[in-house]
Amino acid sequence: MIQGAGLEGTFRGGYLSVQELDWLPKYREGALLEPRLAEEHRQFVTELTADAQGMPMWRGKHAGIGGVYTINKPS
Repeated sequence: MIQGAGLEGTFRGGYLSVQELDWLPKYREGALLEPRLAEEHRQFVTELTADAQGMPMWRGKHAGIGGVYTINKPS
């Protein structure tokens, strides 16, 4: 979306909801067993790790419902 608008963007990480923190341990394995789950989403769930406090991380950045980006206008 950012590039489509002619801008440059960098994903900085996500912010988490209390519900997400509850859902991940409850539904992670079931989601991975669900045949209707698209491969892109399956890969994302598979790649989730946890930081020292148990917060979900994806590729070294916090993963959550909200995304934080740096957006710049190209020079």
